[in-house]
Amino acid sequence: RVAFIDTRDLAEVAANILMNSAPHQAQTYTLTGSEAVSFDDVTRILSEELGRSITYRPASIPSYCFHLLRRKMPL
Repeated sequence: RVAFIDTRDLAEVAANILMNSAPHQAQTYTLTGSEAVSFDDVTRILSEELGRSITYRPASIPSYCFHLLRRKMPL
């Protein structure tokens, strides 16, 4: 399960920190969404919202490594 966070929320946090950076010096923040959901939950929600079937297929470790290597990304 993952607590996804909306990019608009990330942007708001970043903007606030940039506009008043002094209190945030040397600080670390863990930003999460309000609810942890599974990838199956996400596909169900997307399917409902978009009105079409969305499926999730987990990647195997070898196929994910191949994907990264093809794009010249570090493993």
